[in-house]
Amino acid sequence: MATPLPPVVADAGGSDRTRLERIADPLVTDNEELCADSVGILKRPDPAKPKSPRAQCKLTFRLVPRAGVGAAADGNQILLSTGLLAFVRDDDELATVMAHRMAHLLLERPAPQAFLTRLGSTIGRSGERAPEPVFDPAQERAADRVSLFLLARAGRDPAAAVRFWRRMASLPPDASDWLLRHPVPAERIDAMAAIATEIAMLRAAGQPLHP
Repeated sequence: MATPLPPVVADAGGSDRTRLERIADPLVTDNEELCADSVGILKRPDPAKPKSPRAQCKLTFRLVPRAGVGAAADGNQILLSTGLLAFVRDDDELATVMAHRMAHLLLERPAPQAFLTRLGSTIGRSGERAPEPVFDPAQERAADRVSLFLLARAGRDPAAAVRFWRRMASLPPDASDWLLRHPVPAERIDAMAAIATEIAMLRAAGQPLHP
């Protein structure tokens, strides 16, 4: 008997499941190329094309019953708090957080793709992969860049991510424990705005979107 495939979304029901699946599906399907040598990929049956299974990133987004605003990773699972779903204003903001956590996983795996290794060297990250600390500015810069490309490749506007992080930066530090652990200084916002502009220029020129 074949081993069941892990779900794209777990521990969510009703409208929460529908919402998470709507956001997660293009993130894991349109970015499978970037996942191949990090979190891995799997082939999932496509109801529209039974003979042509879709390649997807081997990830599960799991909803955790927690009032606080937060997102974390556990192996190939990205954990999203119920408080986060209540906090975000729209799907673009939720997609921003999902892509950001996804970017951390791609960057932190022991066998990153060449583009991730090159990216690490340009922003001052060591080639060694260590457990994620409370806050590492270089690590966040890398995740910011990769996450905006993940969003763009999934058909979303990366400028929406800049708006979300700008809103986060406007909140008092004690607004959530997540903000205390992940500060958003002005230079980080400026860097993301520049990346969003870079992506817009690549799109306009018909160039591939590679971080």
